[in-house]
Amino acid sequence: MESVMNKSAVPHVSVLTPVYRNADTLQELYQQIKHMMDRSNRTFELIFVCDASPDESWAVIQKIAQNDPCVAGMCLHQNAGQQCALLNGLFFAHAEAFITLDADLQDPPGAIPSLLDGLAQGYGAVFAGRRGYYQNGFRMLTSRLYKNTLHLLCGVPKDAGLYIAFNQAARSALLAYPPARTHLAAMLGCAGIKLKSIPVPRNLRPSGTSAYSNSMRLKAAWDGISWVLKWKLSRSHPTSGFKPSPADFCGEPFDLTR
Repeated sequence: MESVMNKSAVPHVSVLTPVYRNADTLQELYQQIKHMMDRSNRTFELIFVCDASPDESWAVIQKIAQNDPCVAGMCLHQNAGQQCALLNGLFFAHAEAFITLDADLQDPPGAIPSLLDGLAQGYGAVFAGRRGYYQNGFRMLTSRLYKNTLHLLCGVPKDAGLYIAFNQAARSALLAYPPARTHLAAMLGCAGIKLKSIPVPRNLRPSGTSAYSNSMRLKAAWDGISWVLKWKLSRSHPTSGFKPSPADFCGEPFDLTR
């Protein structure tokens, strides 16, 4: 299986972002991440995981990757969903630490150094605690209800989202779970690692609309809650002998570029 990046030198940080209908924000996201990494004097790899996006996202990713060896792209031929797309990209990511964030510029890359500082304090995963009014009232309310439920079930911070920094041990735990439709926050909450949240104001979406309808959000919430309940009832440990491969998470075929 071909690797996404040249692993002759392990970078300080792997940044992974799922891509679906984000063609108009990818270049700006790349520039902001590169600027932040250069300022903090950290080497990095940026892995875009194109989740069978119907727009020009894959073409944009290929162009960025051709001009910067720190950037890699993975294109899934079938839509797998945001969480599974990230897990597949994570399989190929190799670094001292890992960052996941959305591709729509609502997660500000400027918070990356603060998240990484949290890891240096001994935490296994540090969440960017969502602050601000970044979506309509109904979505804010339902999101809060879901996150409070998840907090009660597995200890995930009440303001946790997909903007997360985590260490190598947490990556190993995520990839050791048998594949299932779930939520990275829920998986980290069940992994028995130290968690922390720091407040990070979330940006308004600069363009376009969310790819998640209300029904899709409800299903995603149910997937996360039901997965935690099933995992707790099974009393199994994530490292119970499962050895992952790329096809376990999203299936094949897919394309790679670097």
